[in-house]
Amino acid sequence: ASGLPCIVTKVGAVEELIDKDTGILIEPRNAELIADALMYYFQYPEVRIAHGINAKNRIEKLFSIESAVDTFTRILQ
Repeated sequence: ASGLPCIVTKVGAVEELIDKDTGILIEPRNAELIADALMYYFQYPEVRIAHGINAKNRIEKLFSIESAVDTFTRILQ
């Protein structure tokens, strides 16, 4: 939750954390797509900043103490 946008490959459970509002998802093993994503963030700093803010907020919400307590409470009921 550093406030930085994410460029991630579509592997594992990453897609559950990163969406179109928090970062850029790309196909694995594609250096050209990584370069394109980096250039996109370079060309559109407002998107880069917004994705970083959104990512930080999403992670803090999903993994906060309050969220963990709520989840455990529901499980135990």
